[in-house]
Amino acid sequence: MREQRDSQRSRVYKWEKKFFLKKYNQEFTTLGKMQTFLDDVRKDVMLYEPIKVVRSRKDSRRAMAYYHNNTIALPWRCMTHADALHELSHHVVHHQMPRDLRCAGHGPEFVSVYAALVQWYMKVPDSTLFDNMDKYKVEHDQYIFDHYAHMLRYSGHD
Repeated sequence: MREQRDSQRSRVYKWEKKFFLKKYNQEFTTLGKMQTFLDDVRKDVMLYEPIKVVRSRKDSRRAMAYYHNNTIALPWRCMTHADALHELSHHVVHHQMPRDLRCAGHGPEFVSVYAALVQWYMKVPDSTLFDNMDKYKVEHDQYIFDHYAHMLRYSGHD
């Protein structure tokens, strides 16, 4: 079974950049600090598949952060909580969604995991997340969001 078409990718990027990245985002000073943060987040969502954070080989202004084969590669300008949580959300969906379900890269499953992580770790209010999802027509799955939000509330970490 092939992965679904990633039809809402550009809407997800617009939603991120317009409404919460600037106000709530913080930068990491080293890859090691980001790695430690993401290792803690993985534990909070009971994901035991390790992830490695590396610097992207390309570091131009147009270079993008990406996730591939349990690795997050980031250019220096993407050393932020939002970028880290975005890429980790791909890792979570890849390893925790049913194997027979091939989710679109930025589909509702991804958005739901990402929104729960952003809400918890970046302290973005529900209204900022969901009102603006509606505005940009970014689809999410409320059940998946609630599942991860519940996990995070009872994880014992902040």
